[in-house]
Amino acid sequence: MRACWLVAVLMVAGCKQEAVPSTGQAAAPAGEAPGTTGKASTPPMTPAVPALLHVGPRELWDAYTDNEVAADMKYRGKEVEVAGLIQDIAKDATDSIVISLDVGEMMSSVMCLVPDEQMQAVAELSKGQLVAFHGKVRGLFLKRPVVQDCRVAWAGPKAKEKIDKQGARLFARAAETCAFQIMRRLRGPSMKRADGGVVTDEELRAISEAPDSPVGKMIARARADLADAGITSVSCDQPALPLPLRCDEGGSQSKHPAPECRTPFVDAVISEMQH
Repeated sequence: MRACWLVAVLMVAGCKQEAVPSTGQAAAPAGEAPGTTGKASTPPMTPAVPALLHVGPRELWDAYTDNEVAADMKYRGKEVEVAGLIQDIAKDATDSIVISLDVGEMMSSVMCLVPDEQMQAVAELSKGQLVAFHGKVRGLFLKRPVVQDCRVAWAGPKAKEKIDKQGARLFARAAETCAFQIMRRLRGPSMKRADGGVVTDEELRAISEAPDSPVGKMIARARADLADAGITSVSCDQPALPLPLRCDEGGSQSKHPAPECRTPFVDAVISEMQH
C-alpha cells in the first residue's frame, strides 16, 4: 500500500538536508481539491503533536469498545476531526440535531451532536454522504462514542452521485503533495526511524524536498499535475485530506474496513494515487 510505503521510506531515511522555508495557502471550498492561484509554494510542516486529532468513526468506536478508560484518556475533551459516512440525520427528544456516523456494526454508530447554528449546513447533507466534522469528544453514551459541538468542515459526494474523476485525481495529487504532513497528523510522535528515534519535522521536510528521492519525485509530479490544473498552492490543513491515506494504510491491516473507506469516492482517489 502507498501509505505503508511512505512509512517504510521514513524507516530507512537518514538524510539531513537543510530545511527550506515555506508557506501555504488556504484550502479551496469543501469537496474540491485545495489550491489557489499565485506563486507555487511548499506546504509547511505541521507541528509534531497537532492540536486537532484525526480519527475515523470506526477507529473511535473500536477504542471505546476495547477499553473505555483508555479511550477517555486518549480522546475525551480533545478536539478532533472525524471523517466518515452519514448513517442517519435526526433530532433527539430535546430537538437537538444528531448525526450518526457509520462504524460498520449493527445498532451502533458514532454520535455527532450538532449545534443549531449548523442547521443550514446539515440541511444540505444526506444519508450515505461522506462528511468531515470538527468537534470535541465527550465520551461514551449508551455504548456509543459521542462527539459534541460538531461543525461541518467538509462535505463529499452524496450517495449515488457520479464521481468526478478529475476531482478525484486532483484530490489524490493534493494528498500526495502533503503525504508526510498527513502521516504526521495521523501518527504524531509515533513515527520512528529504524534506530528507534522519533522522526523530526526537519527530517520529513528534507525527505520531501530531496529531488532525487522516490518521494521527492512523487511530490514533484503531483505538484506539476496540480499546476497544470491551475492549482499552484496546497493547504495541507484541508479537512478530509488524510482520508485516502488513512484508508489506504488501514485497508490491509483491519478485518473490518471502515465504511467510509469502501465508498466510490475514496476508491477513486486511492486508485489515482501514484504507485
